Amino acid sequence: MTRRGSLAGLVACWLLAGAGCSPLTTPLSSDEVLQQDPGFSELLTERATITAAIQQLEASLQAERHALLQEIAERRAAVRARERAVQVQVRVLEQRLDPARDLLRATLSEAEQGLRRTEATLKGLRRTEAELTRLVQRTGLPAGQAGASSEVRQWQEQLAAIVRQIPPLEQQRTTLRHQRRLAQAQLRLLAR
Repeated sequence: MTRRGSLAGLVACWLLAGAGCSPLTTPLSSDEVLQQDPGFSELLTERATITAAIQQLEASLQAERHALLQEIAERRAAVRARERAVQVQVRVLEQRLDPARDLLRATLSEAEQGLRRTEATLKGLRRTEAELTRLVQRTGLPAGQAGASSEVRQWQEQLAAIVRQIPPLEQQRTTLRHQRRLAQAQLRLLAR
């Protein structure tokens, strides 16, 4: 930097300091301003009134916000308590159907066990029927013929007895299947 540039900078600082922009210049107090311009007091009074009104609005808003947040917290707590109470009531109401569900499960179990027994019996009877039919057919004698041996007659009597046993068992199987299907449907309808 040249001597001329630093001299210009010094002059500029001196001019600025003289114009009131220097950090050494202190601002005028409100009393000094009022001494120089007494009409400014009305504006200061208005400013104080506005500031007080703003502070009052902000305080009112803050109080409303606090009250609303408190109310929201209380309502949330009330809703949670009500939800717990309703859940307890729902469980109690649902448990009222438990005896009926248990009875239906027992009915279903009994129907399935009876059906298994009946089907096993039918399967055994049909197997025996087929064996006896083959034995009687090997002899070549029609059922009930007078020349049949006692053994063949015995087979024919057993075959006739088996043939009489099958229709009631088939009817029982149909009934048990219906009971099973009904119990399954009822359990499905009473499901939680």
